[in-house]
This record gives sequence, structure tokens and C-alpha cells, in this order.
Amino acid sequence: MAGSRQRRLFRNLRTRSVGAQRAAPACCALGPWKVRMRKKVIFVCTGNVCRSPMAEGIFRKMLEERGLADEVAVDSAGTWALEGRPATQLAVEAVADMGVDICDHRARTVTVEDLRDSDLVLVMEEAHRRSLFYLAPEFVHKVFLLSEMSGEHEGIADPYGTGNLEDYVFTAGKIRDYLERGWPEIARRLGLVPG
Repeated sequence: MAGSRQRRLFRNLRTRSVGAQRAAPACCALGPWKVRMRKKVIFVCTGNVCRSPMAEGIFRKMLEERGLADEVAVDSAGTWALEGRPATQLAVEAVADMGVDICDHRARTVTVEDLRDSDLVLVMEEAHRRSLFYLAPEFVHKVFLLSEMSGEHEGIADPYGTGNLEDYVFTAGKIRDYLERGWPEIARRLGLVPG
């Protein structure tokens, strides 16, 4: 009796794992001979309406300019997101001059699945890293301050609520600077060839 039950459980598990292998996402397929997972980066701030959507948009543009848009998935989320809200108008304006469009962004809260599925998690402040540690300590090895990619250790101040476009432009410029200077380290951590 116990032996037949074990065989059924094993058969069910084996069937599920075979099915999971066949159901690889389309983004992973490179042809009939190779399968390679697309890398993923997620940017995290507090409300997911200013800093992290600006970073997501700027980084997407950097990847497009380097011909790597199909190699890396980019996302953003917040530790205390204002669920479903668009990026602030000032954030949209601050990155528009850089040729970045974040008008379609909608805020969401970071999940354990986000951390599990990401190869690199870039946060704006130490408080965000601590929040992610409490959420899922097993993934904290993937979490870095954005500034750490360029060899520094500095948070990026939140312009939310200042009502001042200059603050947002300054923040967007700082994010872009950290991403540009940190590109070799980001590329290395993602297994990309620096461009």
C-alpha cells in the first residue's frame, strides 16, 4: 500500500517537472540547440513613483543604446509602493529631457518573487536594503545600493513631495551618473560584455 502511494507521488512529481521543462518562457529560447535565461535587474525605492521608475527608464535606454535590450529585463518596485499610481509628473518631466518615457509606469510593491527572479537588485537607500532583508533574507546577496556599482556607498535622496523640478532633475542626473559609471560592474554581475 505505502509502496504504491510513493510510486504515484513520484510519478506526479516527475510529470510536473517534465512539464515545467517544456514550458520555458519565450524570452529564454535562442533556438533549438540552446536555451539561455534572460537576465533581470530590478530597481527599488520607497513608493515606486520617483527614483526607481526613473532608474528603470534610464537603464532601459542605456541597454537599448548598447544593443542589449533583449538580453536584460528591467523592472522597478517599492518597499511601500503607492499601488497602481503613475510616476509623478515631475519624475516624468525630469527624465523626458534624457529621451526617457516613463508615462506608462504604474507603482507596485516589491515581492519575494521579484527578488528570487532577479539577478541584480539595486536600491536607492540602505533602508531599502534592510526592508528587503526582512522580506527575504535568502536573497540579500543580490541587493546593492545603486552607488555601490560605481565603487561608492551613498544613498540617493528622495525628491518626492518637494514639488521642485530641479530636485527631480538633480536626482535623475545622479541616477544616470551612477548607472553610467557603474556600467562595467553591472555588466560583470549580469555576465554581459561591458560596452
